[in-house]
Amino acid sequence: MFDTGNLYFNIFIHISAYLPIVPFLIIMIRQSYVQVHMNYLMILSLVTFMYNILLNFIPFYSEPFHLLRNVLGVTELVFILLIIQTHFNSNWGRTMLIILLLFVPIMSISFMLINTPNQLNTTLLTVDSLIIFVVGILFLYHLLGSYHKNITSYNLFWITAGICLYFGCYLVLNMGRKFIFNYDDKDYKVMWMVMYVANFIKYAFFIIAAILSRPGLIPQLAVEDPIDDTPMPEDLPLEEPKKSNHLISPMPGYYSNY
Repeated sequence: MFDTGNLYFNIFIHISAYLPIVPFLIIMIRQSYVQVHMNYLMILSLVTFMYNILLNFIPFYSEPFHLLRNVLGVTELVFILLIIQTHFNSNWGRTMLIILLLFVPIMSISFMLINTPNQLNTTLLTVDSLIIFVVGILFLYHLLGSYHKNITSYNLFWITAGICLYFGCYLVLNMGRKFIFNYDDKDYKVMWMVMYVANFIKYAFFIIAAILSRPGLIPQLAVEDPIDDTPMPEDLPLEEPKKSNHLISPMPGYYSNY
């Protein structure tokens, strides 16, 4: 794993690298994986944790390291798009995400194979990060426009905020590497240190999202309660029934589950 030359920061890097196991365990214990977007987050956290475990046995910036990093980049792209796609309720948002899910992974894998998969492909990672960042910002705007009351109580807000923060930092540093920084050994270390800090914050946000997620139903209880097995929206109250002159008043509606 990356060595900064500072013992305390090396310890922090290990904490940041292994932090993805925490949201994975919380989601498993709370059984909130029954929610589709939390299931995707659980898988993404486990994949990232296993990737960071492998880095202990692979030399930093070696060919196996670059191969794993390229594969992780495409994997992150797919799962993040899947997480957002589950709750992007606008027609244009769903259409955009379906197109991205169909074409971008195929294009990324093809580009990676053409340009040698065991070499660091900064172009591929930059394009993937840009797509994730733009989609994340659009989805965050969608959330803020749809829910005005206590937006911080929705787990998708924290997931999206962590995604935008991390990939926004990556884009700034990657562009700065070409146009601002000298990219000497000192800048190289500082850039990686900043990314590990951003990774720590991202997964801290994912932990908050896992804690806020609605616990899944215990199978036995679900069988014993056949009256209403329809899952209610997470943390969102039902709307009050509208007044009507008809004998039968309309059923109360509810928002999508965030």
